[in-house]
Amino acid sequence: MNTAPSFFCIALALALAACSSGSMEKVESGHSTSFDGEVLRIEFEREDGGKERFSALRDRWYAWSWVPFLPNHSGRRWVMGKTNREGTSIAYALVSWDNDEPTDYLAAGYWMRFDGFDRDRGLPIAAADLVMFIDGSEIDSATPPELPVSGTASYTGQAGGIYTYSYGGDWTGYDGPDVGEEFYGPMTVEANFDDMTIAGCIGCDGDLWIEREHLYGVLGWRTREPLAMPTDYEIQFAPTEIEPEGNFLGEDVTVTHPTRTVTHSSGEWDGSFSNQPADDGNPRFVAGIASAEFMEDDGSEGAFKSIFIAVHPSLLPPEQP
Repeated sequence: MNTAPSFFCIALALALAACSSGSMEKVESGHSTSFDGEVLRIEFEREDGGKERFSALRDRWYAWSWVPFLPNHSGRRWVMGKTNREGTSIAYALVSWDNDEPTDYLAAGYWMRFDGFDRDRGLPIAAADLVMFIDGSEIDSATPPELPVSGTASYTGQAGGIYTYSYGGDWTGYDGPDVGEEFYGPMTVEANFDDMTIAGCIGCDGDLWIEREHLYGVLGWRTREPLAMPTDYEIQFAPTEIEPEGNFLGEDVTVTHPTRTVTHSSGEWDGSFSNQPADDGNPRFVAGIASAEFMEDDGSEGAFKSIFIAVHPSLLPPEQP
């Protein structure tokens, strides 16, 4: 049995359950969330300058409960959707809140827009416009963490999001559509507080895989296994300056593969340290958005866009026997 998707949910739950009081702050611009303890609302800014708004009360298609890692916290997952003559929009959100103070919450997820598709099943993931988000008081730049002045810290966790791939010349004879699937992979992060830099990698400490962990309820299970799998790709984020507020934004990203020749790669990662310390005084997790695009020598093109959460070793769940 493949337990890796479950571990991604646990790693995400660690951050979503680790809320503290304060105002909400966006990691990625162009959206906002609010939660009154009962109803989640999300607002996205479209490329044309318009707004797209979702309400878990009005627009809910599916909802599931889940168990956050920390005690006295509850969690819920929502898939919200809207369909009109111009197309279909979907918002997926994973939310955690404090049972004693429900408006103290953290939310993560993504918005997908399918222009020209006026249905809610069988939507092609590769055709969607995509925005990812993660909000929370623990990564609010208005209440920054007290970062160590020296030393290092290691974080492990998962990245998960959308993987797309357009077939090039090496796939001659394959007339299938471009790949578009949910993907997951292990993420490792190293923080160096001596020189105030942070570096990371998705796929360096384990493999990437695809699985419709979150979107199957609305898009259905995939009907075929794509030839171009994300297996063996590594996405490396070069050392990036940590800002005094605990934020960072890096644009030096390299994609590699042991058997495919990557001729060009680019991307960015945009994240924040938690403002809550672990037992040793280092921030207890780091979270954000990561993206990478690449080209291969046969004309194939691929992209990864994900939410990532990497936690301090003291927050990792105990190993199962």
